[in-house]
Amino acid sequence: VSDGTAKYAQVTTEQGRLNLRADKSTDAELLKRIPQNVYVQVLSYGSDWCYVNYNGTKGYVMTKFLTII
Repeated sequence: VSDGTAKYAQVTTEQGRLNLRADKSTDAELLKRIPQNVYVQVLSYGSDWCYVNYNGTKGYVMTKFLTII
């Protein structure tokens, strides 16, 4: 996301929640768990990981569990 326009995505994971991580790794510190169907602000988009803002906490989530709107 580089045009300065805020982008949002919906959490669409089958597990019912999505882990918000401190870094781009499934072993990284778990910051929060984001509930299913919640919207997050996408700050940076990548093919594997997105950097997002969820209720004021910024971290990384796996791209495949997001639906960009």
